[in-house]
Amino acid sequence: MTIQHENNRYASSDRVDGSVAAVSKVYDLSYLLNRYIDQKYWVHELLTCFSVEHIDNLTDFNYARCFTYAINEGGVKLSVRDSDFEEFVVNRGELNRLHVFVSALAPYVVYKFVRYDYNDGNLRLEAVKPGAGEWYKQMDFAIFEFCRRNDLLLISDNKLREPIKGMSLELHGKQPSVFNFLFEDGVSGFPY
Repeated sequence: MTIQHENNRYASSDRVDGSVAAVSKVYDLSYLLNRYIDQKYWVHELLTCFSVEHIDNLTDFNYARCFTYAINEGGVKLSVRDSDFEEFVVNRGELNRLHVFVSALAPYVVYKFVRYDYNDGNLRLEAVKPGAGEWYKQMDFAIFEFCRRNDLLLISDNKLREPIKGMSLELHGKQPSVFNFLFEDGVSGFPY
């Protein structure tokens, strides 16, 4: 459940449709994004808004059209790319994270809470609903502050699931969702 604030930070459906139409004329953006966009662009602002000391920068523009960052619960300074990441999760049992996706194509943000756990000898990642704990409340508030400070808008899950007619992406194929187009082409751990 998302905390409601007096300033609505969700994009209107028409605004998202307009952004998709304007940007969809250019399909292959991976070269431009990889070559000319600083993958660390949002790190300092996220550190400030979320009052944390570590941001795991997962940005990779090969099939993504967004900056991807993760914040670990409890201030854990650990990256999913670290050699001891799996060992940490095995020993601790789980690791909760907030994933923040900032579109490189339009002023939109998506955020999801995820949990890594170790089950039956496998490291597993799953999207989870925000819990009632203080960390979830702080992260929820911080994402709204991040959007407000940077003139970014959130997109509702329903809008993210909408197919875009008349378009095809390399990994997703025909009729990708708004999420696939603005954030990540391909399979996601989220229902988009």
